[in-house]
Amino acid sequence: MADFADEYLPRLGELSGFIVCAKSPSCGMERVRLYDEKGNRGRKEGVGLFTGVLLEKYPWLPVEEDGRLHDPVLRENFVERVFALHELNTLRANGLTRRALLDFHSRYKLQLLAHHQAGYREIGPFVASVHEWKDLDAFFVAYREKTDGNTKATRFAKKPHQRADAHSGLLPRSVE
Repeated sequence: MADFADEYLPRLGELSGFIVCAKSPSCGMERVRLYDEKGNRGRKEGVGLFTGVLLEKYPWLPVEEDGRLHDPVLRENFVERVFALHELNTLRANGLTRRALLDFHSRYKLQLLAHHQAGYREIGPFVASVHEWKDLDAFFVAYREKTDGNTKATRFAKKPHQRADAHSGLLPRSVE
C-alpha cells in the first residue's frame, strides 16, 4: 500500500485537500487499530498506510477523516484550509510574484489570527521579509508550511475570534 501511495500521489497533481476514510487500515488518519505480527489486536493508535505516506509527502495539505466532517467546527476549519490552499496554489500556477503573495497574505491574515494568535504575530515579520528572498519558490514553500501550521487549530478560543473580528471592523475594539 505504501508503494502504491508513493506512485499514485504524485500523479494527482497539485492538491488542495484530501478526505480519508476513518478507521481504515489503509486510509485512517488516526486511531487505526494496529495488529502485531501474530495478528493480535492492539490499541487504536496507528495511521493507515496510504494516509501515512500522504501526510509525510504533503505535510501542509488539509487532510480530514470522513466521519470527523460531521462536526461543524472541524468541517469549517477543513473547508477554510482547502479554499486558502487552492488560492495559494493558483497563485503559484499563474506565475508567482511577491505582490501576489503579499495580497494573498493581506486577505488571509485575519483567518490566521482567528486560529493561532501567536503564529499570526510570528508570520508578519516573515512575510515582510519576502523582498529579501532571492528564490520566491522557496519562500512560497516556507510560507505554505507556516500558514498551514497556524490554521490547523480547530477549536477556537473566544478571544482570538473577537480580536480577528475587531481587526476586520466587525466588532468595536472595546469588546476585546
